[in-house]
Amino acid sequence: MNRYERYKDSGIPWLGEVPEHWDTMSLKYICDVRDGTHDTPQYVYESDNSYPLVTSKDISNGNINFESAKFISEEDYLNISKRSNVNFGDLLMPMIGTVGGSVLVETYRKFTIKNVALFKAGQFCAKWLKYFLDSELSKIQFELEKNGGVQDFVGLTTLRNLIILKLPLKEQTAIAHYLDTKLGEIDALIDKQQTLLEKLAEQRTAVITHAVTKGLNPAAPMKKSGVEWLGDVPAHWSIIQFRRVVENIKDGTHGTHSRENNGFPLLSAKNVFNDGIHIHDNESQISEEDYKLITSNGFPKKNDLLITCVGSIGRCCIYPFDTPFAFQRSVAFLRLNKNAVPQFYKYFVESTCYQEQLKANVKLSIQGGVYLGTLISMYAILPTKEEQTSIAGYLNQETAKIDRLCETVNQTIGRLKEYRTALITQAVTGKIKVTDE
Repeated sequence: MNRYERYKDSGIPWLGEVPEHWDTMSLKYICDVRDGTHDTPQYVYESDNSYPLVTSKDISNGNINFESAKFISEEDYLNISKRSNVNFGDLLMPMIGTVGGSVLVETYRKFTIKNVALFKAGQFCAKWLKYFLDSELSKIQFELEKNGGVQDFVGLTTLRNLIILKLPLKEQTAIAHYLDTKLGEIDALIDKQQTLLEKLAEQRTAVITHAVTKGLNPAAPMKKSGVEWLGDVPAHWSIIQFRRVVENIKDGTHGTHSRENNGFPLLSAKNVFNDGIHIHDNESQISEEDYKLITSNGFPKKNDLLITCVGSIGRCCIYPFDTPFAFQRSVAFLRLNKNAVPQFYKYFVESTCYQEQLKANVKLSIQGGVYLGTLISMYAILPTKEEQTSIAGYLNQETAKIDRLCETVNQTIGRLKEYRTALITQAVTGKIKVTDE
């Protein structure tokens, strides 16, 4: 792409050269940077005399989510607004948790902020400043200066001292318009890839559901199952409750356990996915004594079926390890009997016929959940073991094909996102020239 005719060394290692007529300076000299309240006002019900208090968690993907925001009284709103009065055209950015990811205020609705930075663009084109805050140049500075802890946090002093580029307003506006257009094109491509992923997921579920409820022989005589979620099934298959093929069922610990720095990982539903168990470096750790206590009942064991039963309900995998990990109560372990092939019933749990029954039985609470007895009271089918093995083998092949396509699509999305980030950084730092002048 085009470059400026002349460049100069910025004197900043992680910035490198900049166009000769651009300068660097701290943001505080040319932009008013504030933060929201540090207090926690009393929350009230939404009314004509209450106002949203937007926090870091209410800002994501370039949007303000007023539906998740809590409300405060008019008196508290007016007091907080003396410090941080938010207006149309201002910029906001989370300061705690997921730091960064700015949003342009494009509403005249009255609200105020907590744990959120407020930028009043002043001499800047607001859109250009937003793109600068979203660039790698800003992220590098956040990483260098942010305070570690339970949650990431960037302070007001760091934001005010942020090194920023000073360039003519006309160029800022041109860069912002260019990025609006180009990023719109990239985002449209990403949306298409996301839609393709959704369709592949639907296809995967459809292939699984058809195989586990209809079998592999299209000429096999069929019969009505009498169960809404199953429809017609091969005539020689039995309709059963899932418990008929379950020898034993347990869940993880219901207790509260102290954290250890160098102990044993305590896993939960967030570690269980249809493609297996994902264990991260930062898992909660428990003592050896607690670990032995939790696993003393012999669960889980290799080839047990694991189903998530709290929060993200219905994900399922086969336990692959020779030794047990400790789990919280959000995971159920099903040990199947000799009439069941674990891989077949893993696919059955993934199928629409099981998942729809599961949804109908979710108990509403702060986190949705299902009882262990409910998991195995669902209607299921019982083909011969030979058929179970054949169907599982067939689905291993067919789902692997779809999974490879999904991996390719995810790689494409990843590359588009990388290109998107790189384009923002290159444009706002002058590494490319987007104007004809």
